[in-house]
Amino acid sequence: MTRDPRKPYTLEEIKATLSPAQRARIRARVDQMAAEEMSLAQLRKARAMTQTALARKLGKTQALVSRIESAGDLYLSTMRKQIEALGGDLDIRAVFPDMAPVSIGGFKEMATGAPKSGRNPRTGMFAKPARKRLVLRRAAKR
Repeated sequence: MTRDPRKPYTLEEIKATLSPAQRARIRARVDQMAAEEMSLAQLRKARAMTQTALARKLGKTQALVSRIESAGDLYLSTMRKQIEALGGDLDIRAVFPDMAPVSIGGFKEMATGAPKSGRNPRTGMFAKPARKRLVLRRAAKR
């Protein structure tokens, strides 16, 4: 029986035409692509650490670690602390189609509290001058 040339190939038919070496190269590339992007939970599991153990290292609760891992939006300082507790270092990069990736500096200094030129170490914003508060006290009744 001959194959209908108008019918698209199935994945199984394509796989059947690949040599073992081609399959190995494809599997290696799939593994590489999977390793290029991980969630915090996947990263923690890849480092063979439980939420409880990570929480102990951070001085937090397991429930907080779980919330951090499932959060859609995090402070960079929170992510940096989590990654450092796993034994890594956070690197922020800018990626453009017409140039090589560029590492963005200055985040570590902001997160570690090293003030630079009057900036708030957490937000990087210039600090507002402190306001003096006027405190009125009533005289104690005798």
